[in-house]
Order: sequence, then structure tokens, then C-alpha cells
Amino acid sequence: MFTSAIVGCGQIGTGYDTPGSSKILSHANAYLQSKAISLKGLVDIDHTRIAEASRKWNVPGYTDFDNMMDVVNPDILSICVPTSLHALYLKKALNYNLKMIVLEKPITENIKESEEIIASYCDKRIPILVNYTRRFTPGFIEFRRKIVSGELGKILSVNIKYAKGILNNGSHAIDLCLFLFGSFVDAKILNSRIDFREEDPTVSLFLQFERCDEVFLQACDERFYSIFEMDICYEKGRTTFEQFGHVQKSRSTRPDPIYPGYTDLTEGDIVSTGMELSLKYLIDNVNDFLSKGSSLICTGNDALLSQKLCNQFLKSVEK
Repeated sequence: MFTSAIVGCGQIGTGYDTPGSSKILSHANAYLQSKAISLKGLVDIDHTRIAEASRKWNVPGYTDFDNMMDVVNPDILSICVPTSLHALYLKKALNYNLKMIVLEKPITENIKESEEIIASYCDKRIPILVNYTRRFTPGFIEFRRKIVSGELGKILSVNIKYAKGILNNGSHAIDLCLFLFGSFVDAKILNSRIDFREEDPTVSLFLQFERCDEVFLQACDERFYSIFEMDICYEKGRTTFEQFGHVQKSRSTRPDPIYPGYTDLTEGDIVSTGMELSLKYLIDNVNDFLSKGSSLICTGNDALLSQKLCNQFLKSVEK
């Protein structure tokens, strides 16, 4: 059995759920429900938070990272601290004999630093798996299979609504487009607004990819509500992903029941994408990679490409 530890006991690290919860929404729950990877340590510099997390998950807690690493010596380290601290802990972790880093997105706040860190990990042959959640979600994986196989016909247009910064949340959309629609081709900035942090505006874009030449990334406003939705029209129908990707509705073409000679869409069925278990599937991917040599679903280089594109868009906005 492999061993793991988590640095950062906020929501995604230890806070979103509880032990045994059927929805696996935190790294802690994903590890505890794994039969192949055991959780041996938690780290947070906040004494109250680490005490609460340690008690909640019945796992030893530490306030000093190096002390935890020396005592626990984990095979796998989940880095769940705020993005501003990613670089610090990624550099610290290079001093230890790890088999894998599991990292929340983005890699760091600075593209140059992200490039240097990925290069350092490649040199040490320590793989990084990045939690771009939808890549690990069965509904999105199956939808990608249908796109690549041609089962849906040509992708006609895509509209994605998001908020809270092009790097913070828009990178999810960019990564998902790369996953579903292939290589990036071109982009045009349409608009931007500040709804989260001044240095990370929420940007509206017209994008083109290998398998879709009409993708609209539409900026909403986090100050009013959170949103992440995707609407894909293709030759044989239409699929929408709502509630941040948890819900999928697919509609197929049919002869219009009212107007002869026209074609419309069926009402469609609403189904779960399985996103509430995406962290389980991420941890399964970690185990499959380490024990069977399977491919990683979202590597550090995958995440670096998304960050490079977001950085490119940010520079265009600044001009």
C-alpha cells in the first residue's frame, strides 16, 4: 500500500466533506476511501485548523512541513494550500523522495516559476498530477470519447460561462477545451471585468481549437453568483453541462413534431456526470500510474499549457 500526506487543510484538502461521505469532495476523503493509498499525515500552519482536521479525519496533524515529511515519509503528497503558497511547498517537496505530487490548480501564480518548477520535477522524475476536476469525471470522459470517435458529428459551436478570474476559474475552461477539442489554434479577446482579484480579470474570449473552430468563453460576475456552464452544439444534437459540471443534459435530433420538414431536438435526459466522485477517480489514477504504469490523466505539462494560454490572454488584456 502507498502512503500519502496533505499540506493545506482548507476546504479542498479536508473541509468539504466528512469521513465516509458518499460524495468525495476532499483529498482526505479520497485517500481514506482508497484501498490502495493510506493517509498518514496532515499539515497546516494554523494550529486551530490542523487540530480540527486531525481530529475529524483521525490522522496525525503537524504544523511544520519538514517535520511531517521526516516522520511520515509519504509516497504521495497532496498540495492543497492557497495558490500563493504552491511554489513554496513544491520547492520544499523536491528535497524528499516522493513518488508523486497531487496538486491543486494552477501550478503557481507566476508562469516563469511554474515552468521552472515543472522542469525541476521532470529532472528529478517526480510526476505531478493536477486536479483539473472535469478530466477525471466519467461524464466528460465519455463525452470526449464521443467527440473523438465522430459519434456526435462535427462540433458546431461551444459556449462556456464562468466567473472569478481567467487564471483561477477560467483555466478550468481552457483545460477542458484542450481535453475535449484538442490543440489550441487561436484566440481573440472580447471583453474583461474585475470580479475577483485585480491581477486576475475574468475575460471573455473567442477561441478556436483543433476539433471546434467556434468557442465562446463568456465572462460572468462572481460578485453576484458563481457559475460554470458549458453548452455544446454538434451535428447530431446538443449537450449542456450545468451546476459546475455535475449535471449533463443531452438532446438528439428528431423530425419536428409540429412543423413538417423541419428538424428540432428532443427534450433530453438529465443525468449526473459523476463529478462528486472525481477525486476518487483522481486517486485511482495515482494508484494505477504507480502500480500498473497507466498514463496520468492531467500532468504538470498539461496544466502548464493551460496556464501559458491564460497568461497569454492576461497579457493581451493588459495591452
